[in-house]
Amino acid sequence: MAGPFGSFQSTFEQLGDTLISKVADEIFGDSGAARQTIVVIYNHGSQDLFYLSSSLQSGLFTAGAQPSQIAAGTIGGYKVESHGVLTGVTGADVRFGFSPSDSDYCLRIVSSNPYAGDNSAQADGQGGITVKSTFSVGNSNQVDVDVYASS
Repeated sequence: MAGPFGSFQSTFEQLGDTLISKVADEIFGDSGAARQTIVVIYNHGSQDLFYLSSSLQSGLFTAGAQPSQIAAGTIGGYKVESHGVLTGVTGADVRFGFSPSDSDYCLRIVSSNPYAGDNSAQADGQGGITVKSTFSVGNSNQVDVDVYASS
């Protein structure tokens, strides 16, 4: 089935990918990645979020854009990327806590931007927070995660 733009569908998708990439480059810098995922975390809560741990099946964190502390009421994030032919960023699993010494996470974000297959992202909140997330598709995609204090 053709998309809403008919025969121009692929042109509009390419334009969307280009615009997302240009905005991301302005914020995070252009690293020349073959694939990249930018994760933006909006901390609407009253507690700071502290980076606890991460793992990746493939890819790496962009230099200068690694996860860190996200103060209450602010925005933070990180960027993962891959370089080369037939590469992707898969299984990026990042965890945050309410304290840098927490053994359990309050926020966990898992994303994949593989060479072949569909992009995916999921965010999970526990310990008194509610999480809503959305993600885009393409070689350069973005995951937006809104974090709220549970009522």
